[in-house]
Amino acid sequence: MDTDIKIERIEKGAAKPVVLEPGKSTKTQEVAVAEKPTTASTVAEIKAYLDSESIKYPSSAKKADLLALVK
Repeated sequence: MDTDIKIERIEKGAAKPVVLEPGKSTKTQEVAVAEKPTTASTVAEIKAYLDSESIKYPSSAKKADLLALVK
């Protein structure tokens, strides 16, 4: 079954997939660009960025360790 997927930009550069109904399409193609996290980012935001970039990290990693993986 073919399913169209649209990526919507949401707060702080994160993205979520939106499954469209078969046969329906969007008029514009939107692509989320993940912004690199900073020290102002939360651990959850940093992990979301690392996940979007397919960067592995230990689940017990601290914020400083996660930020080191971003660079």
